[in-house]
Amino acid sequence: MIKRLFALMLVAAVAIACASCRKKPNDSHSSGTKTVVSVNDGSQHYVSETKRLHRVKSTNVGRAFVTAGESDYKIIIGTKSTSAAAAASYILRSVKSVTGYALPIINDYDQDITDWSKQDKYIVIMHDALFDSAEVAFSEEYDIGYSGYMIKTVGDSVFIKVATDYGYQMAALAFLREVVGYEAFSEDCIVYGKDGSTLPDLDVIEKPDFDFRMASSYLSAAGKYAMGVTANRVLMAPGGVTVHNSYVYLPPETYCDESKPATYHPLWYSDRKIVNANRDPSRQVPDQLCYSAHGDKEEYDAMVATASAAMLGYINENPDVDTITFTHEDTMTACKCETCSAATEVFGAVSSTYIMFINDVESVVVSELKRQAQLSGGKERNISIIFFAYHATAEAPVKEGADGTYIPSKNPDNKITYQGKDITLPYNKTYPDGISCNEHVGVWWAPIEANYNKTFYDETCANNVYFKKNLEKWGTICKRIYAWIYDMNFLDFMYPFNSYDTLFETVRLLKDNNAIYIYNEGQGTFAQGSNKVTPCFGALKEYCNQVVAFDVNANYGETVNKFFKHYFREAAAPMREYFDKLTAYLKQLETDYPDAFTGFQKDPDIHNEKYWPLPLMRDYLSLTDKAFAAIEKYKTADAALYEVLRKHILIETIFPRFVLCEHYGGYYSSTAIREMRESFKEDCLYLGIGLYAEHEVIDPYYEKWGIE
Repeated sequence: MIKRLFALMLVAAVAIACASCRKKPNDSHSSGTKTVVSVNDGSQHYVSETKRLHRVKSTNVGRAFVTAGESDYKIIIGTKSTSAAAAASYILRSVKSVTGYALPIINDYDQDITDWSKQDKYIVIMHDALFDSAEVAFSEEYDIGYSGYMIKTVGDSVFIKVATDYGYQMAALAFLREVVGYEAFSEDCIVYGKDGSTLPDLDVIEKPDFDFRMASSYLSAAGKYAMGVTANRVLMAPGGVTVHNSYVYLPPETYCDESKPATYHPLWYSDRKIVNANRDPSRQVPDQLCYSAHGDKEEYDAMVATASAAMLGYINENPDVDTITFTHEDTMTACKCETCSAATEVFGAVSSTYIMFINDVESVVVSELKRQAQLSGGKERNISIIFFAYHATAEAPVKEGADGTYIPSKNPDNKITYQGKDITLPYNKTYPDGISCNEHVGVWWAPIEANYNKTFYDETCANNVYFKKNLEKWGTICKRIYAWIYDMNFLDFMYPFNSYDTLFETVRLLKDNNAIYIYNEGQGTFAQGSNKVTPCFGALKEYCNQVVAFDVNANYGETVNKFFKHYFREAAAPMREYFDKLTAYLKQLETDYPDAFTGFQKDPDIHNEKYWPLPLMRDYLSLTDKAFAAIEKYKTADAALYEVLRKHILIETIFPRFVLCEHYGGYYSSTAIREMRESFKEDCLYLGIGLYAEHEVIDPYYEKWGIE
């Protein structure tokens, strides 16, 4: 059975064909121009349309596309980009899934095809010669960012334009949305709402509300592509390290070892020393860099030059990735030398030194990249350099005025006074209008201490009120915010984490404050192993993650309704009842036990059996029994469909079954509880659940239960 389902999933992922989840064709769809009233309606905080770009016009004019399994259309690619090739291939496979016809793909890298007529039936992807021949009027008015696209019908042809490689995936999905009614609810449930017989007139200028959309939980590469998770690599990993990598650029083993006088620069580092888990555990190193070089201008300039040279090396090693991180070490501290302490006092945050250092590095890097482009005649790299707002650097150098406005701290001349002493700062630019991030500098905002069972707009939650203001301050001085938020309890993967209905508001707040990247960390792969599915309606969460990252003004209720309808099909009613009961009960637990159910990503006591009574767990399982019964007809009529739907339901049995196996063994005979536990283990192996918590595999529970 396991091999059979694996084969089914492989077909779904590779062939992009899940007939099991396909809607009946309906060719009456026309998306029209999307408009949303940009107001706070009292319960939801919609994002202004001035911050979004979804101009979609799709008109069914009866133009034949694929009829009777045949078509005159061809896909023509005018670039060597592998991302363009992947997009064309995805269009081909998806259209074939619906119509049975495989559109031919012509790779015209040299753009030898130059003539076009209104009768030509092409889907043209980034082919300048054909764009010119057809006189395609792509608008220059709109910034489509990294992952945006323009799709326009001229004559009988469709022309697709992107700004970067990140746009091809989303352009392909947008084309399929309009032509075959494509929507992915999970990697094994893709719906086609149209039969592909006609090709509408398209005039699309659109970009996802977040340029970079990461998976929350585990998804295969094919699943990420299908669901609109950013397929291309987003972040460089200098020296193989994506986060906490400041010492990759300026390793203390090289620059803070007095036995190496030629490279000894102790002023680049804080004075406090610790054992750094990412370095040599046999010796102590400074806990952080000193982003002011202790106020020494000569040392500071050498520090900037060295860090910039290292960064340029990594950038040139990664020509296909445009974002590089320079994130501080994984401690909760920052340098406390006199200069850094003075800056913290005067500007209100130690991050002020961090920002001004990164800005100086960015100036060197951008200047050098411009010079390289001029020498080569190539295109200048649009690089983003990202630093952390995390622990000691969480605060922005922004003050709140008496009227609630945010005022960036000013540094007009690099001269400040601290404890009666005049101090000259070493930075290479000044900030008379307030310290802010350079154009290519972004901040990675990671509010690890927030309460994710509440929205950041909830004024009864002092913690979230603080983080909302904190984000707004960063948004005041930075136009590129990368967000790392949290969608699970790292201590108990088997239990529900009630962030279902708060996510949409969280994401809207992020969008309103210049976020372009979102990673909502959930269960997936860790050092100890992986959970390839997430109990407690994790698939719904992943779907919601992608829906709201694409369209922040999407409606939560409508999104949930669509998911249950397609993901569970005939089993939707009992599974929705289960979900509604579960979420209502979680709200009650938050009211009755606010100290235990805080929505913090490490609530330590939620596994306590007093919160999960036996009758409630049996009630949840009775609803899954009804769900299994609802799909029984497919067991013989459509075995592939049955296996997909059975798996969807089976995942949702894991949580209540774990509670029974762990806490209520005494309520069953020894034979019965052993069978229950053996069955639970077998299903976890089948589903790919290997972890109980972030640093804990599930196997010790099997050993405790006495099963092999």
